[in-house]
Amino acid sequence: MSVNVTDDSIQVGLQEVLGATVKPFSDPQGKVWFRVEVGHEESLTELYSNKKIGALDALKAIKAMRQAIFALKNTTGNGRTTKNGSLK
Repeated sequence: MSVNVTDDSIQVGLQEVLGATVKPFSDPQGKVWFRVEVGHEESLTELYSNKKIGALDALKAIKAMRQAIFALKNTTGNGRTTKNGSLK
């Protein structure tokens, strides 16, 4: 299984629409990252081959990823999470 870590909320939102499993987490400095686990390679292949997806599905997924950034930064006041992605 291939795992990718990125801070690109748009890309991971689209990957999620294409079937990838995405988990947001923050590092010790409070920066939010996305871990793309199941379906990473397949969803990237579909994304870059320009597979058709619904516009509303894409917008909802991107918005959800952006909301995850703000939720992680605001929930604990300092944006810190544990290494497994759960809030401290």
